Amino acid sequence: MALDTDRIKTFAKGTYVAWKWFLQGLRWLSIIVFAVLFFIGLYVKLPWKMLACLAVIPVVGICVPQKKQPYIWGLLTVILLSAWGWVHLPEHSNQQWQPFQYDTELAKIEREHLPEGINNAADWYQVILNAYGESIFDFNHDNEQVKQETLISSWDPGLYPALDNWISQFEPGIEQMIYASGIDPCRFEIPHNLASLKPQLQRINQLKGWARLMICSANRDLFLGFQARALDKLRAVAGIAQHLYQQQTLFDQSAAFHIELLAARAMKTFIIIHCDDPQVMKEIEQIFGDLDPQWARNWPDILAREKLMAKNLIALMYEVNESGKVRISHSAMMALQAGLGFRPQRLFLKQHEMNRLAVIGLWLALPSSPQRMATIVDERFDHYSQRAREGEQLPRYSILYVWTKGLNAQSVIDWLAMQQVGYFWALDGQFQRHESIVRQIKIFSALKQDFLKHNHWPEKLTDLNIENSDQVFIDALNNQPFVYERTDDSFRLYSVGPNAVDDGGVNDKQNNKDDILLWPASRLEENLDNLIVVE
Repeated sequence: MALDTDRIKTFAKGTYVAWKWFLQGLRWLSIIVFAVLFFIGLYVKLPWKMLACLAVIPVVGICVPQKKQPYIWGLLTVILLSAWGWVHLPEHSNQQWQPFQYDTELAKIEREHLPEGINNAADWYQVILNAYGESIFDFNHDNEQVKQETLISSWDPGLYPALDNWISQFEPGIEQMIYASGIDPCRFEIPHNLASLKPQLQRINQLKGWARLMICSANRDLFLGFQARALDKLRAVAGIAQHLYQQQTLFDQSAAFHIELLAARAMKTFIIIHCDDPQVMKEIEQIFGDLDPQWARNWPDILAREKLMAKNLIALMYEVNESGKVRISHSAMMALQAGLGFRPQRLFLKQHEMNRLAVIGLWLALPSSPQRMATIVDERFDHYSQRAREGEQLPRYSILYVWTKGLNAQSVIDWLAMQQVGYFWALDGQFQRHESIVRQIKIFSALKQDFLKHNHWPEKLTDLNIENSDQVFIDALNNQPFVYERTDDSFRLYSVGPNAVDDGGVNDKQNNKDDILLWPASRLEENLDNLIVVE
């Protein structure tokens, strides 16, 4: 009997020692694993709340006396059980929670952008766009060459009766467009979140369609001898560009230059082929001289709108109730999917626990206050804007690459800021092209007036009597002279392009030739080859 008792004691002692070593091994394994995870978290720049969670076990396991550790482990167990219980608790709230929005900032921009009581051209445009919708894109050109010809030069409606009949149904809308383009100012609704971005892009696309339609209609008028009516339509296209420049958004600024380029192309053809009145040519010069992209003034406002868009995207992660109380969103994944335009997934529609787990994850990953997020957005956008304005070309990274730079909210905001602020140089380049267009119009006008006087084209541009010729003959795009050559019965005029190398008027990107042929008129896309479009 005594022998059995000794065996039991020996076995119990051995079991205790083994269990003690097992617990010690588990303790040190946990310390090592979580210490490694903590340093990995430091490397990938996890938010401080996540780092704090990873640091708890190593800190307590190493720094806290073992006799006191059970109390801390017990407290942590209670916290984890409470979190688990909260995840499974049903939602009980008598107040309605809505996605947070930066309404104060939007109201400030709206007060500056859209004063009360103005005769707003945007209201007139919107009536036309709503009335005709997408029908302006309905005509199917069977032949791409025909589509180009009717946009580039005058065309005989007898040769294209289907196109003639189709355009005729839009003449009332074109007259309304002409009227709307003459009203000033123009203030469309400010896109401030992803939901308002879709109608903005739809509006821009429709206005581009109307610009092409009006140019095509003007070219028909020119064949029929209705020069004044054609000029009204072309003038209206330039007016639409001016109105889009007033909107102070990335997409509107880019679309404005696109439409300005279309108008300039049509006006050059009008001057050279159809116009014999120097006074009309001066008027066309004035149209483009007055067309103001407002680039220097627009960029700070463009930046403010991009900040607001970014803030309201991030704001989908927060909710506010009727009392003004703000919290991490309890349906953030659904709100984000809806905000991005995706169909809500069943996982987040019916799994209450998944949404609650997302709340915990967002609380660990994000600042608890949307005001703090707004401050980060302002700081990062201003930082990259300053770098861009100082001449730095900002890199454009994939979102996956940027995450390797830091798995935190600021890194994502950095990526978004670099993406949007990076368009600064694209828009700055478009402004230089605008300056180039103004000079081109003056040259075309002077060329035609000289032709009317002498019945032949001049030998060289310097033969022209043109004010500020030293400046006008220099292409603002590259600070190089425009290249002019007289041919047997006409002339060639081209820009040496962004690379400032004369390639004989050839545009061949595969062979690094980027000259821009200005005359004779060619396919429309050739003039758009060097256009950087933001959309």
